[in-house]
Amino acid sequence: MEAFRICDAGHVAIFRQGSSVRHFATISIALLSAILSVNMAEAEVQVTFINSFRYSDLAGKSQGKREATLTEVRNTLVELGARYLMPRAVLMVKVLDMDRVAPLPIQPPLPKGENHGPSADVQPLQLEVQYVLRQDGKTILQDRETISDINYLANPAAHAASENDEPVNPEKQMLRDWFAKRFGASTSSPQ
Repeated sequence: MEAFRICDAGHVAIFRQGSSVRHFATISIALLSAILSVNMAEAEVQVTFINSFRYSDLAGKSQGKREATLTEVRNTLVELGARYLMPRAVLMVKVLDMDRVAPLPIQPPLPKGENHGPSADVQPLQLEVQYVLRQDGKTILQDRETISDINYLANPAAHAASENDEPVNPEKQMLRDWFAKRFGASTSSPQ
């Protein structure tokens, strides 16, 4: 009696019954591995920057600085997706605008003629985003909102050192807080 087996290249080969146990075990392991890899597919985060050349925060910056900022935002969101989203979840984020928000003054106004506006270093970043979260192909959450933390300078985490003694980037901390609040409930535990 002859049976069939699927070779690595997807071809069907014929083998004799005497070797069927060994080949059946090989095929079973291959199929089980394929099924598990499909079921354990990682979460995916897709970030799209809509008309980034018009972003208020990036106006007047060099092309290199613009690309570095966009890459940092994209990488942060992808890292957070890997940490907080369930396997097979797909989060599509459209960044509609990036802007610096002037914090409320914490000191009395300066005398007339001595207007020293806040520098970009102390102005919190504000992102306008639109997102859709899908799990197994089904939309489970979608919204459009503004992400901002006007009080980020008062946040102790903004000044604390990270695990490797590097200062925490306030924008990353803001995105981390937002991501955990918005999508943290979509996973049983951070991965």
